[in-house]
Amino acid sequence: MKKFRNRIALLLCAALVCGISVPAAAAEGEVLEEVSIVSAEQTGNAAVPEEIPEEEPAVQDQETAVQDQETAVQIQDPAVLDQEGIAEDTTGTEEPTEAGDQNTAGAEEQAEAGDQNTAGTKEQAEAGDQNADVTEEPAETGEQIAAKPETEESEEQTAAEPKAEESDEQEEAAEAEEEEELETAKNIAVEYQTHVQTYGWEEDWKTDGEMSGTSGESKRLEGIRIRLDGAEEDDYIEYRTHVQTYGWETEWKRNGDMSGTSGESKRLEGIQIRLSPSLEESYDIYYCVHAQTYGWLGWAKNGLSAGTEGLSKRLEGIRIVIVPKGEAAPDPVGDREEPFIGFMFQYQTHVQTYGWQDWVGDGQTSGTFGESKRLEGIRIQLDPNTMAEGAEGGVEYRTHVQTYGWEKEWKKDGEMSGTSGESKRLEAIEIRLTGELAEKYDIYYRVHAQTYGWLDWAKNGESAGTEGMSKRLEAIQIIPILKGDPAPGSTFAPLRKAMSSFTVPYAQPTAGTNTIRNLLRTALVPCGRTLYQWGGGHGPDTNLEGMPQQWVDFFESHSAADFEPDYTYITYWNGVDCSGYSSWVLANTTGNRAGSAILAQSVAQAYTANKWTTMLGKENKTFLPGDFVSVLYGHIWISLGQCSDGSTLLIHSAGNGIQLSGTGGKAMEMASYYMQKYFPYWPYRVSDYEWLLDEDSYTARWITNGTGLLTDPDGMQKMSAEQVMQVLLGD
Repeated sequence: MKKFRNRIALLLCAALVCGISVPAAAAEGEVLEEVSIVSAEQTGNAAVPEEIPEEEPAVQDQETAVQDQETAVQIQDPAVLDQEGIAEDTTGTEEPTEAGDQNTAGAEEQAEAGDQNTAGTKEQAEAGDQNADVTEEPAETGEQIAAKPETEESEEQTAAEPKAEESDEQEEAAEAEEEEELETAKNIAVEYQTHVQTYGWEEDWKTDGEMSGTSGESKRLEGIRIRLDGAEEDDYIEYRTHVQTYGWETEWKRNGDMSGTSGESKRLEGIQIRLSPSLEESYDIYYCVHAQTYGWLGWAKNGLSAGTEGLSKRLEGIRIVIVPKGEAAPDPVGDREEPFIGFMFQYQTHVQTYGWQDWVGDGQTSGTFGESKRLEGIRIQLDPNTMAEGAEGGVEYRTHVQTYGWEKEWKKDGEMSGTSGESKRLEAIEIRLTGELAEKYDIYYRVHAQTYGWLDWAKNGESAGTEGMSKRLEAIQIIPILKGDPAPGSTFAPLRKAMSSFTVPYAQPTAGTNTIRNLLRTALVPCGRTLYQWGGGHGPDTNLEGMPQQWVDFFESHSAADFEPDYTYITYWNGVDCSGYSSWVLANTTGNRAGSAILAQSVAQAYTANKWTTMLGKENKTFLPGDFVSVLYGHIWISLGQCSDGSTLLIHSAGNGIQLSGTGGKAMEMASYYMQKYFPYWPYRVSDYEWLLDEDSYTARWITNGTGLLTDPDGMQKMSAEQVMQVLLGD
């Protein structure tokens, strides 16, 4: 009987939990059958004990647990109670559920235990199913559930449902948007047609990367039409071309309008293509051209230039592709990466009398020469039509202005440097790049200066022009060069300064100090500021004391651009030749200026005859500091010692004037370094005289044991060229 009573209690518990109405007239067999089924499902088909302990306290505890469960069920949301078929909601609504055969409606653990007859925690369900001793834990758990405010739990569940619905709606909207974008991308295509020399307009429109035009036929493109297929009403594509004679079109054409010319035999040289604002956020437009001489160039995109400018090169073919935003560029068509070959920079100058001139581009001349017109102002900027507009960085510049000197602030990107309306000449300029441009390019520039003509190229912020000499700039050229590529010309002397503004860091020689060291110091005095004059030093200026000011004046007033040595004796006092120079060096070292200049090829023999030197034969190729070397065809040079690689550093009057030179290798590197650092007013490049070693010559080597003319207390004859220059210049 107790066993039957316990089963009835379990059935009533399940009924209360699930909201099932149990008919009063239910047959005992039906009840037992239903209870048996429920028990089997709850226990996972495990055997059910036939006998339940009859201890009354256990039954009472179980009944208490059932009551706690009933209380927990009553406070739950009626909508959650709907776990078996159709359940009644306290609001009066009825909802179908998918848990028709479940007997729980609690938390997540209750939903998973669909066939269990409890509404509490999982532990409670297992305890009720097995009719075991019920501990306080299930009861306490039930009490905790019951203690939770009904409004709080209801609000949490109510809030969770809209969030889930909102998340689903957002996901569906994102998927729909993505599908719409993909569908749109597939439907938009670009079509284009060109007007080709001889052939006229092509019959068929090309699309999506097909070539329009010709290749290998030397036929120019003269016009182009471009349109979109599948675009909306507000969408468009626009384009313009760089046309022979006319330059860049001022108006952009769009949607099938012709850009270029027809019937004028004018070549297209460049093109720019871009999409409307309604499309540019979703698509990129790529295009590349086949240019005369260069073949297929790289892909340009979104309005940047493709082709050439300033080179008179025709376009012969074109390909155009539209792709979804951010996709990779199409594969290269040719071997070149750059899409555009032309001006990176443009610049204009304000010229005396004429005012502002037209803009010009890379390497072109702005200003005048031969008209004695000063530059008064300059503007420099990135060419707006070049690929450089897509790179980070810019250009900065400043000028040295008459009266004012160097500007304190650097101007940039088209701002004016200099003056306008003040009649002030520009005398020098410095230009530099910034940002990514400075990492990729060197910027070179040179100026045409009053008196001197075109000076050498400066780069990356170096000074070009004159300083302290009141010489006007008359013209300028600017050109960018890829980092590491060769300079466009000589970079030896881009700036001319008055020699009085320089101090060579060596102690002045002392006449009458008959040492090798004093001889070499004396040799450096006129270096880099005396021009070559045939016969110079053989006339009234023979063995003059010190350096004649006339040598300096002639040097500073002479243009490096058109200087040629004078071989007429008429202006012999303006400079010296090689033998006049060697005689001047010896006279100003010893203080004995009574002698006359000796011909170059005879110096070694003459000095040896005087017992000043020992003469070495033509086979000698090892030269010590202070050696005078007489070349038999008619030249003489002075050795400054041999370098570590065997080359010889030397000084002589040759080419344009008195300069350091070398016989190749390390000596040439040293000669260039010292001439630029210590004699920057020298406007000429250093020449390599390695060929002198192949000429027959005699060497006059000084006897320094006290029986000759000179001594060597400093041990100069034992030094290398590097050590000698350290002693003479401290470097």
